[in-house]
Amino acid sequence: MVLGLRTDRPCDELIEFAFDAARRRDTGLRVVHAFRTPLRPAPAAPAPLVTVAPEGPALVPQPRARMLADEERALTAVLRPWREKYPTVPVTEAVTEGRATVALVRATRDAGLLVVGRRTTDHRVGAHTGPVTHAVLHHVGCPVTVVPHD
Repeated sequence: MVLGLRTDRPCDELIEFAFDAARRRDTGLRVVHAFRTPLRPAPAAPAPLVTVAPEGPALVPQPRARMLADEERALTAVLRPWREKYPTVPVTEAVTEGRATVALVRATRDAGLLVVGRRTTDHRVGAHTGPVTHAVLHHVGCPVTVVPHD
């Protein structure tokens, strides 16, 4: 099973559905979080991901590597209470830089189910799915559960 999750707006209904479904199916849960780096002007010369600190050989992370580490910590923090509530569900965390749709399509190649969310908002013409949910419904090769939430 795969859960697509945003760490900036995690939703209890979505996470609980995924953990409970994995528990009932007696399977593991792979949680995928994709993030995009903000657009900024390109540096004149390619910047390394790490540099040598002036006092010795210790490595100092540059912004891109630091951003990835921050996103990994955020995902771990969001999942901590759910791991405690569902201790029998093995969880694998996957954080990647890039488009969420691409990450989810890749992650579901061998999955039996993908769980994604859909925010409930007032639309004059029925329910509205976001671009990631819409894309995965058309491109993944496994069943998809869309969990509506606030």
